[in-house]
Amino acid sequence: MIKALANPRLKFHDKATRVWTVPESLPERYVHLCFTAYRAGKIGQAKLAEFLEKSLVDLTEEMKLQKDEDVTGDDQDQIAVVGC
Repeated sequence: MIKALANPRLKFHDKATRVWTVPESLPERYVHLCFTAYRAGKIGQAKLAEFLEKSLVDLTEEMKLQKDEDVTGDDQDQIAVVGC
């Protein structure tokens, strides 16, 4: 069994030896859904900043970029926010 643990082919598949990477940015769809929830009044600015992993100062700049997007009406989309 010890020989099997030292086998490089088996080590490749071992979760303990994997190198995990963090994505550089959040998925575009996730960011859009966060802003949609904010615009619909389902979450506040502080929660939006937390979800987007930004400070409130950085969030202001991000909001300026998102401002040009279309806002959907209440009758078009239903948003469920869990764990807020």
